Amino acid sequence: MKLKRGVMRAAEFVDLQWINTEPMSLESLRGNVVLVHFWDYSCINCLRALSYVKVWHGRYGDKGVCVLGVHAPEFVFGRERDNVARAVDDLGVVFPVASDPDFSTWHAYSNRYWPATYVVDQQGYLSDYQFGEGGYDGTERVVQTLLREGSPRVILPKVMEALRPEDTDEHQMCPVSPEVYLGFRRGRIGNEEGFKPGDDVTYAKPLDTVKDVFYAEGTFRNESDCFVHVGHDAGRILLSYDAVDVYLVAEPGDEGEQVFTVEQDGHVLAADEFGESVSEAAGGPRVQVNAPRLFHLVHNRDCARHRLVLNTRSSGLRFYCMSFVGITS
Repeated sequence: MKLKRGVMRAAEFVDLQWINTEPMSLESLRGNVVLVHFWDYSCINCLRALSYVKVWHGRYGDKGVCVLGVHAPEFVFGRERDNVARAVDDLGVVFPVASDPDFSTWHAYSNRYWPATYVVDQQGYLSDYQFGEGGYDGTERVVQTLLREGSPRVILPKVMEALRPEDTDEHQMCPVSPEVYLGFRRGRIGNEEGFKPGDDVTYAKPLDTVKDVFYAEGTFRNESDCFVHVGHDAGRILLSYDAVDVYLVAEPGDEGEQVFTVEQDGHVLAADEFGESVSEAAGGPRVQVNAPRLFHLVHNRDCARHRLVLNTRSSGLRFYCMSFVGITS
């Protein structure tokens, strides 16, 4: 969304932990167009937007544009510098990234969204912002306008075409389930036992379920932002949802790499339904959780109601949040 030029100064960076570059300040970048991009490596919307941000860095990094990724953690593991550094490396992010573990810069920008992109002009004023996915062509056009103001003879490429069909006006996202959080702070559990903050709770197999509310069977510890499987007996998480794709944020316990298996609609997940994080194994399709991050569980052929079951015997395995994506042509 465009802002009136020369009115609102962009906030200086506050208490950032620099990941892949020496410390920078907005003042030191004066004379450049700066894209301040807030993101979280475990957020599917952020990862989808990141595809565009990486291309912008490649297109304009040598033409007077500085892309700065500010990693603001939604979950506690994202506060750890090593986790952010590993994600930056795994995702192939080469533009400067800083961690904002206490949300100091986030609050300086009065930001409330993942992802969010703020465009700062060469004089340090906010010129444009975009909350959430989308608006990519608009953001790039603003960047090009600012570059031409600074250097009228600069040679710039055509605004890039959409990287995915769903990023165009010709495609519409189908209605999908909202994010389902598994910790007691933001979650809704359907079992009669409910949440007991900080306690280990043994949940009985639910008799009836409703969509978009998760259920459990087995013993789990109730933590603020996650649901932790306890002990070595079987544990199950059940959910009825609407979507094409299903993603899960999970973290291994102290025992290192851990696993869970995936069932859908009363049967093991079919090979053509595997998400990118699923592999075939003797016990059925499984996901190996080797680091705290986002896992792609399911890719359905269409956007419809499905019943998902996650099974594990891994003690200490942490489940944080499930997200859903859908597209119709």
